Amino acid sequence: MTLSETRPEYESIDWTEIDRRFRTGALRAKLMRLAATLTGIAIVLLVVNLIGLSWLRAHVQDLIGHRAPLVDATRQAQLGMQRSLAALRGWVALGDPRFKSARLHIWGDEIMPAVERIDELLQGEGAADSVGEVGDLVILLQDLRESQWWVADVAQTPGNEPAKVEYEAHVLPTRRSMERSLREIGELATLHGVSGDNVMGDLALLTLHFGACDTALLEAIEYGRSTSVRNFESRLADAEDSCVRLLAHRESLTPHQFEHALALDDALDWYARGARTAIELRQAPDWNVAQSLMEQETVPLTIDLTARLDALATEQSEWMHRDSDFVSRAGNIIVVLSVILIGMMAVIAYVLTNRRAEQITRPVERLSQATTALAKGQLSENLPITTDDELGRLTVAFNHMRVNLQHSEAALRQANDRMQKELQSAASYVESVLPARLRTGEHGIETDWTFIASAELGGDSFGYGWIDDEHLAIYLLDVCGHGVGPAMLSMSAHNTLRQRTLPDADFLKPSEVLRALNRAFPMRENQQKFFTIWYGVYSTVTRQLEYGCGGHHAAILFSGADSEPVELGKYNLMIGVLDDAEFESSTAIITPGSRLYIFSDGLFEVRHGDDSDMLEISGLTQQLKKAQSRGADRLDTVLSGIRRWHGSDTFDDDYSLIEIAFV
Repeated sequence: MTLSETRPEYESIDWTEIDRRFRTGALRAKLMRLAATLTGIAIVLLVVNLIGLSWLRAHVQDLIGHRAPLVDATRQAQLGMQRSLAALRGWVALGDPRFKSARLHIWGDEIMPAVERIDELLQGEGAADSVGEVGDLVILLQDLRESQWWVADVAQTPGNEPAKVEYEAHVLPTRRSMERSLREIGELATLHGVSGDNVMGDLALLTLHFGACDTALLEAIEYGRSTSVRNFESRLADAEDSCVRLLAHRESLTPHQFEHALALDDALDWYARGARTAIELRQAPDWNVAQSLMEQETVPLTIDLTARLDALATEQSEWMHRDSDFVSRAGNIIVVLSVILIGMMAVIAYVLTNRRAEQITRPVERLSQATTALAKGQLSENLPITTDDELGRLTVAFNHMRVNLQHSEAALRQANDRMQKELQSAASYVESVLPARLRTGEHGIETDWTFIASAELGGDSFGYGWIDDEHLAIYLLDVCGHGVGPAMLSMSAHNTLRQRTLPDADFLKPSEVLRALNRAFPMRENQQKFFTIWYGVYSTVTRQLEYGCGGHHAAILFSGADSEPVELGKYNLMIGVLDDAEFESSTAIITPGSRLYIFSDGLFEVRHGDDSDMLEISGLTQQLKKAQSRGADRLDTVLSGIRRWHGSDTFDDDYSLIEIAFV
């Protein structure tokens, strides 16, 4: 069969028609439309949410910037009026200028700014009723301010208390006249002398009682206490009695003294009438003009304004609480609506995305399933083309690929069948050139061997033969790599040794044989392939074995069934690596009953099941030692043990084992 007969017939594709039918970028356009749709929905929902939040923010700002400041300003005005009234009372009662100054500062710094703030806030609110109410408040505040001004202005004037005016205008001059009369009577009595001590005693009592009477009068006028009034009347009566007793001593008085005594009695009468008039004025409701004006006008105005401001503050507080509750409810509603809108968006996004994802993934899933089926060799029909985008184009390409792969698979299957037949033929050829087994009688030597070619055909070969009647040559070589090339190189080297056609080589000397092989098979002339070899020559006369290794591992020698194994190896470089490489050999004496085993690395470079552990030469040596007691089944025992270790009957490399029994 020729190469043209086995070449698969590939299905041709008109890519121009494919490009025209399936638009480039269609899948991206679909995804962009989906993204634009979802973005539009998100923007609409976001705008709705922003409108709600803006409305809520406006109400919160109104609550923070209007209601609360209005309540604060109202409370400030109330507090200011109370403080101004307290300062006015302090000024009226004590006359301390600090109270007067404090009242003026309260009006300028607290009350008026608060009223202006109230008017500003209510003007901004635009409520006609509230604006009119503020106008009334301003008028009343002006009245209150004027009332407080009049009270403060009158408070410390002389005419503020009529009782004191009456005392200073009528009572005080009389008191001074009486005091002069008393002094003159006393001075005359001292100057001219007075008969009797009673006159001076009554004069002293009159002076004492009159002083106490005037003191009680001043207390009554100042404080208005009834005890002071009673004390005044009592002291006045004592003074009148003393004056009567003084007049009763007329005989003891000089005319001039008696004249003063009569004037004193008359003045005491005027003093009594003036004093009682002052007390009556002090006991009258309007005894203090400023305080009376304050109680009758200022305090009621303050109470009225306080009530109005309190009503305004209460009203605004109620509005503030209602607005706060409204804003809270509105905020909760907006939150609920936001959650609903987000949920709606999620549902819509899920539906649209799921639909588009299904449109995209369904062809992809079909391609994935078809790819798996194609990998298993179970796909024999084309996939349906359902879209006009890149997935449709991919489906078309996949269908063409499927057809071409099936054609290629058929061609590869045919080529593989031919190659397997060729490898089997090559393996059969390798086995055909292997030496026959030697039996007892031929110079006391028996041989046995096992050869199992790997699936890919390795580079193992071995042989032995008599160089002359006394010398037996034994060798085993292993070319690196697998396949026909290493096998051909192995057969070439094997035939050269078997036919002993190496130039300038004494086949009785292993070192010269290795050197000649190195010159005959350089790597550069054999596709960079080298090989290892164990070569030995046994003399039946001297029972000496001379051996050498060209990069090969040692052979194993058992001197008896129970003896310990001995490695026979002399390391040298691999064959073909360096042209001028030197090779050395070694010797060993072989005792009767010994067994020599030469083998390739395919026996010990064996993995333990699925593990990475290798059997290694030590493990192979144990397998060989166990087989020494098995008689003729020794090599089968070794093979069975290695297969059990490996967990398989097949090997990745050639299995070559030679047994030389020296009987």
